Amino acid sequence: MPINPADILFSPATRAVQKRYGSRDYIARLETRGHWRSRLSEDVISFIRTRNSFYLGTASREGRPYIQHRGGPPGFISILDQETLAWPKLQGNRQHITAGNLSGNNQAFIFLMDYSLPRRIKLWGRAEVIYAPAPITQKWNALYGSPWKPGMRVAGSISPPFQQRRN
Repeated sequence: MPINPADILFSPATRAVQKRYGSRDYIARLETRGHWRSRLSEDVISFIRTRNSFYLGTASREGRPYIQHRGGPPGFISILDQETLAWPKLQGNRQHITAGNLSGNNQAFIFLMDYSLPRRIKLWGRAEVIYAPAPITQKWNALYGSPWKPGMRVAGSISPPFQQRRN
């Protein structure tokens, strides 16, 4: 049975707070209209392809949250299909907090922002660090026409990517 994205976004505690502050009925109407999607639409894919950065939220197995900025040239976020994003895990500060968190808790959140419009996309899903296995390598090479570089890794396949869009 498919998961309702609203059940991921709105825990029972969140729904109780919405009710307390008077927004629960409005949010419930959005839930019934299918405001949240579980596949990337073409306009969202276009938006993602133009981004040169995003924020990736993870939490440890114990629930300790962490957010990490990821950046690169526009297009560094690869769209492998309507449910899977990939991006290179480049050498950073060598703390590997995000990779460590994902090894014990695969829940992840991506926040993409266009500050000039302003427009934002929020994606919830599962992520993992993938060390260039054949299927990812083949998809990458087919989509981008460039060979997978030794030592380059893909972090994160967000699937399914429950999304909330705000224009």
